Amino acid sequence: MAIPENLIQKWTKIFNYRDTDNDGVVRETDFEGYTRHFIQIYGPKAEPVLEINKILWGTMTAKEYKPEITLPEFLDNYTYLWTQDRCGLEEKLKRYTNLCFDAIDTNGDGGISLAEYSVYQNSFGITNHDYIEHIFKQIDVDDNGVISREEFVGEVLEFVLSEDKEAIPDMYDHHKAKTFRK
Repeated sequence: MAIPENLIQKWTKIFNYRDTDNDGVVRETDFEGYTRHFIQIYGPKAEPVLEINKILWGTMTAKEYKPEITLPEFLDNYTYLWTQDRCGLEEKLKRYTNLCFDAIDTNGDGGISLAEYSVYQNSFGITNHDYIEHIFKQIDVDDNGVISREEFVGEVLEFVLSEDKEAIPDMYDHHKAKTFRK
């Protein structure tokens, strides 16, 4: 089964988002560091994200455990999962995004405000407010100024798993994050 080009492009954005030093390799230690940084920002309530990230690392290296992975290996693994175990991949992503939602919703009101979403993006080096607001508005599909759990989980799953070319095309795009202007 051929994978649609737009999925390959979206998965490449995810890989590049995780390749924080831009060397073409994502290491398990970098992945853990990324998560520990997330926990440092959000505190103990974010600790469950570390466990799910271990599961996601296993997903990224689905065919064979490795302590590091290149883009071609990542794409090969996601292609394998997308064609052979899409339900399993979806379940892992749901668990991950729900745990992230719980951490990002710092005031516990059941929604993510633009301020909360900005802290989340800033914690990973995304500081362009125009870009953050642009992505926020794309995730906030009912346009009420708050990202609900359903919107957050749904839009992340849509981006990662959907063949839809319009599924938040700018999400995980570091280049656009640096250059985006309203």
